[in-house]
Amino acid sequence: WKGYYFRKDLEGEEADRIRLAEGAVPESVAAALAQRKRWAKGNFQIFLRNKKSLVDPEWTPPQVELPPKRKINKFMRWVFFMNLTVYPIGSFPAIFFFYITGYFLYTGQAAIYTSGLRLLMALVPKIVAQSILSALSNRTVDNDDVLRSQQTWFSYAFVHVMAVFETIYWKITGKEAAWANTGALGGNSIMELPNLLVFLAM
Repeated sequence: WKGYYFRKDLEGEEADRIRLAEGAVPESVAAALAQRKRWAKGNFQIFLRNKKSLVDPEWTPPQVELPPKRKINKFMRWVFFMNLTVYPIGSFPAIFFFYITGYFLYTGQAAIYTSGLRLLMALVPKIVAQSILSALSNRTVDNDDVLRSQQTWFSYAFVHVMAVFETIYWKITGKEAAWANTGALGGNSIMELPNLLVFLAM
């Protein structure tokens, strides 16, 4: 955690380090799942936000000289916005991975069947291209961080999907579903059940 909470975490005296952030870490699996669901739901709510302005109609912005607009900045702002708000939708493929793998293991039959040569012609270029793109995109990222991100993608897939449905419910009805504080979930939670069932099935 030192790399996240301190500046100069690998150099200098420990007493000279500057604390950047401080907060409570979830004390249980249930609390961690609830926290991740709140984050995903809040981000997806921003994506589905109401377009009504909350600015006072009589307020006038100050007249200042603005820097020239650059198209690349506008595009990158859009990329960052989409990356931060739409990521819960990416958990649906993880759910499909769970069910397709379970179906294959228990039945011995591929969920999607094609002839051997056709499958070979489709999979080999896909695997090669995916491996090259993954190596290029993660060449500056530590292998442990890449593995941790994949573990996070699968382990929080169910709560992210729940967050997506709760956000859609909020958008349609305008009602907010109840949620628990991080510190209030000291015991077990129903959100732990899907991961437990997948673990037992495997």
